Amino acid sequence: LIDPLNFDIEFDTSPEFTFTAIADADRYQVWVSQLDPDDRSVTIAIPINNSFIDAQLALVAGTNLAMWEPSNRLSEGFFRVWVRAFELNGNAGAWSAGSQFQVTRPTVTGPEPATRVTIDDTPTFTWTDVGANHYEIWLSQINGTLIDSGGNLVTLTSPQLITNQVISGPTTYTPDTLLGDGDFRFWVRALDDDGEAGLWSDQYDFTKNLNQGPLLVSPIGGATTTDRTPIFEWLAFAGATHYEIWVNNSNTQTPRIIHDVNVPHVDGATSIFFTDPSVVLRNATYRWWVRAFNEDSGAGAWSSSETFWVPTPVMTSPGPVVASTNLPTFAWTGVPEYVRYELWVNNDTTNQSRVIYEPDLTGLSFTAGLPLLNGDFRAWVRGHDIDGNASQWSNPLSFTVNANISNAPTALAPRSATADNTPLFVWTTLPNLTTYEIFVKNMLATGQPTALNELVTPTIDPTTGNASFSPTNNLIVGTYRWWIRGVNADGTTGPWSQPLDFLVVSADQPSILDDSSFGRETIVASLSNEQWADDLVNITVHPAAVVAARLVEEDDDAVAVSDDGALYSDLDSVMDELGTADWWDTPLADAEEAASLPNESVAPAVASLDAQQPAKRKGASLLGLALASMTVRRRRKED
Repeated sequence: LIDPLNFDIEFDTSPEFTFTAIADADRYQVWVSQLDPDDRSVTIAIPINNSFIDAQLALVAGTNLAMWEPSNRLSEGFFRVWVRAFELNGNAGAWSAGSQFQVTRPTVTGPEPATRVTIDDTPTFTWTDVGANHYEIWLSQINGTLIDSGGNLVTLTSPQLITNQVISGPTTYTPDTLLGDGDFRFWVRALDDDGEAGLWSDQYDFTKNLNQGPLLVSPIGGATTTDRTPIFEWLAFAGATHYEIWVNNSNTQTPRIIHDVNVPHVDGATSIFFTDPSVVLRNATYRWWVRAFNEDSGAGAWSSSETFWVPTPVMTSPGPVVASTNLPTFAWTGVPEYVRYELWVNNDTTNQSRVIYEPDLTGLSFTAGLPLLNGDFRAWVRGHDIDGNASQWSNPLSFTVNANISNAPTALAPRSATADNTPLFVWTTLPNLTTYEIFVKNMLATGQPTALNELVTPTIDPTTGNASFSPTNNLIVGTYRWWIRGVNADGTTGPWSQPLDFLVVSADQPSILDDSSFGRETIVASLSNEQWADDLVNITVHPAAVVAARLVEEDDDAVAVSDDGALYSDLDSVMDELGTADWWDTPLADAEEAASLPNESVAPAVASLDAQQPAKRKGASLLGLALASMTVRRRRKED
């Protein structure tokens, strides 16, 4: 056997069997068995068994070959063929070696095999190669609309042939004219060089429809999304060149929080991914849509909308008045996606920032380990997910501590600025105690590390009766908070004193904030001793706006520190506004624009998109310790 060879693939259902001719043969016998496709050692039929093929008629002129083509056609499947010769007297020769071959048809592979939906006006049809040089294609539109030869939009009432033609060369076809909208059916079959046709492919149905939108994948179904710059995913749309994404804030009815009209399509991709790192979402429920555009700038329909929720913790305690203890317990709500929480507490009475700061809490509550002064406080909390994404800060929880602390010493000094790196700590004594525990924290260093914590036997002033102690290790430049408590002879401890804050401003030691490798610059005011006559006063700030030090460029000019009392009141009024955590949700000023944008129950409007502009945002910034400007923008900055 010369053709077909073993394991050949044939598209011709009446293949030409070619074999070497036998010189003295009178006739040939061709035997074809149909094989089980799952077990090709098993014969399931004998479609061809012809013992009377004339040897002279089978000769191929000018060769030593013979050829025979059956009149009956084979079906699609697997076959094995043998040939043998007979002499005139009827003696049979040996059978040839058998050749297994397959009769197959083309398989259509496009457009868009996954969804069978495209918005391409001229989609490319593809199919498998079965070894033919020519193919016949047939394309019909089953329903929908099309543009007739006169340029009129026509609604079909019955299927209509779009094209039936023979093409040569590659196994692809792209129409020359635009397809209408509707359902289509496509077939293809192979032709040999003399025009004999193989089997038609299975029908391939698809839809070309600009009225169908992409399928949204994530985030959907009201899912909790702790990434405030989330990654949006939708299924790629065949025929698309780019996409438009539209995201609304459902809580505030603010349209186009995220809006991009040119998200590129990725050829060969199953899904399209998009994120806008410049837009950090606030705590709210959001609704989003996507639509595709084809190469002719034709816009597809908007997808069905999907929703997701960006959470933030909510402070639930303490409050409003804490009278039984000066070690209040803070509690808040959370979501499983948050793996840690960050707690920040300000003293509003003394204008002290971060009297409590815990950046790595894993539970939903925290009890203060060091006492708070009696006074008014505000607390915030925010969550962090496993990828390090931080939520926005919660709305502040205001509360008042009004607790009596018995048997605690009173911290007296230091309580202002000092140039002494080993300052003298002074406090009132307690009866029958000779040992005290002193505790000092560096308030501006990362994590508020402990600067001093030891048991001391103080020196007693014979005149005042107050105790005093001076550490042996130098304190570096920075802001500190300290407490003192008594220790009984048996080692039991009493309650902590109320804290005092002080500032070390000595030039003899390097600043903890000074690190030239990061371009940091410490800004220190020159203040007279009289200005520190009262307790240390820090600017009250929201957690997202600590301003005690700032990063500066090498050529940045220093900013003078004002001692004007109005500065502090201005700062407090600004930060109090920031602390409400709702200043950036100002409604759109342009009511006409808002009216022209989509509401939450429908997809984004198709018309007049170019005329609509994204709403401007407001924000606020502070420079150093001086209020250089108070420019309000809606776009808030992360700390």
